Amino acid sequence: MVSDRHIELQERKAEMKAIMKKRCREEKRKEEEDEVEIVQQMARDYGVQPNNIRLWYTVLQICKDKKTMTFFKKTDPDARKGFIEYYASVNN
Repeated sequence: MVSDRHIELQERKAEMKAIMKKRCREEKRKEEEDEVEIVQQMARDYGVQPNNIRLWYTVLQICKDKKTMTFFKKTDPDARKGFIEYYASVNN
């Protein structure tokens, strides 16, 4: 027979697991937001401004794909604006 104490421990374990899962999701979301902020700042640093809708939309498209975002961040700084302009011409 399962004791009340055992049931209580199982319930607490489930609650803790749910809390940790939520915390992990929140941390992942924060990391993703930070990554987007980095890409946006890199784009701004090389002349892409939010008022240039076509290029800023391209920055959004870059941020939607983790591999493209990583590639962009590793691109030579002097080539980033050209990367955005080229990406805009072939993907929009």
